[in-house]
Amino acid sequence: MTETRTEPSLCRFCHAGCPITVELEGERPIRVIGNPNSPTYDGFLCRRGRALPEQLANPDRLLHSLKRQDDGTYAPIPVEAAMDEIAARISAIVDEHGPRSVALYLGTYSAPYPASGVMGGGWLAMLGSPMLFTSNTEAPRPPPGPTCTWRPGRARTWPCSQPCST
Repeated sequence: MTETRTEPSLCRFCHAGCPITVELEGERPIRVIGNPNSPTYDGFLCRRGRALPEQLANPDRLLHSLKRQDDGTYAPIPVEAAMDEIAARISAIVDEHGPRSVALYLGTYSAPYPASGVMGGGWLAMLGSPMLFTSNTEAPRPPPGPTCTWRPGRARTWPCSQPCST
């Protein structure tokens, strides 16, 4: 019989980073609960975190890079080849439409990885694109009237029915 043990860890499913306790059978997680010994969240863990063992054991879990074929199916592709193809496509987009045609959104599932912002921001800077967005970059609607700062050629990030200066 395989030995069962528990290990403290941190859930990386979202940005909350809940302290967890993982029950392992050998090296396979079989149960995840909120860490009852941690004062953070009082041992609470959402259903997504508790479902981690099932997600990790899912037979349809993506374990290697895939490329969509002309017939709509997917076939394995080496990571290096995939990255080369993606780089070529992004270069073509930037050449045709300029660096602002490439944007990056750092959302919930990228937050647990500390290098996401640094790497993504560096990549956009290398491309010359200022188009980095997060859930915090949506601007509030400005007050109506002469304080509206929209000018032709600038994107609006809100619905604006007020006449703006030109």
